[in-house]
Amino acid sequence: MILYSLLAGENMIFVDLGNKNKTFCKKIINLLRKSDRKIIINSKYFEITKDNIKIINVENEYELINLSERAEEVLIFSINDYKKYADYCKKIILFYDSDNTYIPKNRKKVNLEFKDIQDINDVLNVSKRKKDILRKNNFDIFMYFILATFIFVLSLLLINKNKLYNDSVKQNELLSKNVSDLQEKNKNYTNYLFLGDSITDFYDLDKYFNDYKVVNSGISGNQTSDIYKDIKKRAYVYNPSTIFLLIGTNDLEHDVSNEDIIKNIKNIIKSLNENLPNATVYLESIYPINNEKDSKINHSSVGKRKNKDIVLINSELKQYCNDKNCTYLDMYSLLEDKDGNLKLEYTKEGLHMSDKGYEVITKELKKYMHK
Repeated sequence: MILYSLLAGENMIFVDLGNKNKTFCKKIINLLRKSDRKIIINSKYFEITKDNIKIINVENEYELINLSERAEEVLIFSINDYKKYADYCKKIILFYDSDNTYIPKNRKKVNLEFKDIQDINDVLNVSKRKKDILRKNNFDIFMYFILATFIFVLSLLLINKNKLYNDSVKQNELLSKNVSDLQEKNKNYTNYLFLGDSITDFYDLDKYFNDYKVVNSGISGNQTSDIYKDIKKRAYVYNPSTIFLLIGTNDLEHDVSNEDIIKNIKNIIKSLNENLPNATVYLESIYPINNEKDSKINHSSVGKRKNKDIVLINSELKQYCNDKNCTYLDMYSLLEDKDGNLKLEYTKEGLHMSDKGYEVITKELKKYMHK
């Protein structure tokens, strides 16, 4: 307790990652580094000391509970951790996803509940994302109109009566030009929503689309039913101008029929068209998988997925998009090898994308985007 006692106390955040895997810990720690709050993180994988962050490796339950009692807030990521700390800490901020099917009805001290760990940025006031972008856009437009109106009124007060008509015409032309300029400038605030499962969740949009306004609404493990059920929070709230939808591969792992997968995706597109009528919807084909005998392939990760099912589903979705208000993007053909499997250099383990795979995908999607 002596080593980290200086960090504990007022405004301190305690995060227990002791029972989380290394990948998850790394992701959370990278997000928390953006905060200037005092943070104590319990993790057995890393040893990092920063001015405001201390990572410890503690297994003693008494010490962990003691830390939670002294913290201003406790960040947790599972129901088991919630039960562990609910009776001791001042405030819990609970992050959960669609896999947490049971949430206690009488939750104690829970301040916020989210469905994506990326919302940590909102809790720590690091990134205002889309709201700031839209607010700046609206404020710029408002200020331009105020300025143009002020110039117009001032000129009317100062000019000679004999020039009033000519100058009024000029001011009207100036106002028209300002409106046109603002409309053109407003195109630069186009925002792109990427909606999907882990393939989207793991897509580092800031890295590959650093000059674009992008929102990552991917959640690992999601099926088509998850997105349709939670589409308001996953899509509507962002009011996107363009949507890239990629979903369906996890349904195959959970024995959802091809027919139901297709029906669910159609319902998602229909809802997007009805509630976001100004948004352009791009439906990406389900990506191929690779379950061949190769040292790189993790067969348990690929699971029950089969390319023959993916091809059949993609064929139906392509026909549907030809008749409806969406554009089908054939990413399957872009990513497959000569045998119809996901190219080895494009994948980490047969299912998820490698950096090379994301580079190929990015190059293709940028054809449908503008800055």
